[in-house]
Amino acid sequence: MKKAILLVLTFLSATTFAQEVINLNAVELAYSSGNYAKTLEEANKVISSQPDNPETLSTAYAFAGLACEGNKDYSTALINYKKAVELKVPRLDIYQKYAALSKEQKDWKNYEFALIEECNAFPDFCVDVKPMLASHYMKMKNYSSLSQTCTELLRWYPDDMKFNYYKAVALENQDSIEAAKDYYKKALSVDPDDLYANRAYGIMLYKQATAIYNEETKKYNNKKGADRIDYHNFTVALEKPKAMYREAEPYLVKAYNMKPNKNLSSIISNLYKRLGESDKAAVYSK
Repeated sequence: MKKAILLVLTFLSATTFAQEVINLNAVELAYSSGNYAKTLEEANKVISSQPDNPETLSTAYAFAGLACEGNKDYSTALINYKKAVELKVPRLDIYQKYAALSKEQKDWKNYEFALIEECNAFPDFCVDVKPMLASHYMKMKNYSSLSQTCTELLRWYPDDMKFNYYKAVALENQDSIEAAKDYYKKALSVDPDDLYANRAYGIMLYKQATAIYNEETKKYNNKKGADRIDYHNFTVALEKPKAMYREAEPYLVKAYNMKPNKNLSSIISNLYKRLGESDKAAVYSK
């Protein structure tokens, strides 16, 4: 009796699988003929039948996505691509199409998800996907994820200027200033003329110097009955931020010469004023 039941179940399972294959073949045939409406119709039939095999279901969603994209119904295409990816569709091209369409539509949530899942599903392609993720995190100002991703990338590409620069920016925005300095220096040792690294590093040093300068000035101004000794101590205390301003100077000037802008000229002008170089300050205050 048990053997008979097992045989029936095996037969039913084989029949079901065969029918799923037939249904998927109809989807693929419609797509290969360029008939997107028929592709979507056949794909939806498979989806509504709720096949037992997740690969069958994920493939049906993938073709539904392809058909919708072919018909320029991009929002529905993204929904179907996401379903396919969530079900681990075994097709690299679907992850790539999902990511590409998401980026084209500026749907950054879907774009990030597509890249992460592509890397999870196809680890050998992480070396190509991670740089795209890093650029995405930089754009979104997701500095925690950017830092983590750059740590991975720098294991593969330790001398890459961009990834060192990204890592520096991530650390700076997580208040790890001293660690950020090392990565800015590394980035600039690779490409001393990079506009963004020069500007970012110079501004970071300028801000650090300004915080100390302002704090020392505030302490001195709040001192009642300050005498010559107090003033002497104040001027000595200002030597530290002035040295930091001097360190920031070449990076800021180089960045300004490459791409002048009002914000940078204001920063450089103020820097020279605090260094007591009014003639240079005047050049940038125009």
